[in-house]
Amino acid sequence: MRPRPRAAVASVLVAAAVPSVTTPSRADDRDDAARDPTHGRIEGDATLVVAAGATFGPRDPRPTVGARMRYLSSAGIFAAYEDGSLFGGRAEPARVISVGGEWRPLFLGRWFLGKESGVGRVDLALDAVGLEVGAYVAQPQGRALESAPGLQLGVVLGVPLLPRASGPWISARGGLRVGPSALEGAPPRGPADRALYLSLELAWETVVLLHLVDRE
Repeated sequence: MRPRPRAAVASVLVAAAVPSVTTPSRADDRDDAARDPTHGRIEGDATLVVAAGATFGPRDPRPTVGARMRYLSSAGIFAAYEDGSLFGGRAEPARVISVGGEWRPLFLGRWFLGKESGVGRVDLALDAVGLEVGAYVAQPQGRALESAPGLQLGVVLGVPLLPRASGPWISARGGLRVGPSALEGAPPRGPADRALYLSLELAWETVVLLHLVDRE
């Protein structure tokens, strides 16, 4: 019997999440925090993110790739593409393209108030809690890509594998998608019109200096 796609994807994500090298101790984390309590987040003004994983919903999962950019680790934009044809073609909807914005409100407030714990992984994971709002277009099974967008509302979580902002992360995104016909009050015709989703991803984040708000 062939393994189910959900189990195979989950196994790959768990295996990849285990670091293959020795990680710094908590004492090392606190030494780094004494030098930089932001754990590298103010080394630049923007964070660039690329990610790959899978999105789980009705039926089979959809392989997912995405990119994000955040300003001061607090607010930014995202884009993602999901394609269920790589896992047997039973996912519903078959494909999803989403774009939008995200807001991570905890970092700047906790830093300005001196509430960071000094433990890199703890601070980074806590400050990674956020919200995302966006639009998406879906391609239901056996139909063309819809021309009208739906609404996507979700929660974002992340855990760094290293005690600093730049490097590998495990991220999770989940929430609700409501299609255009459902937004107009029509009864949902299926998961493409209204469904919950959960994305699990391995990401690489890099803090860079882009001078986004420099003045002359």
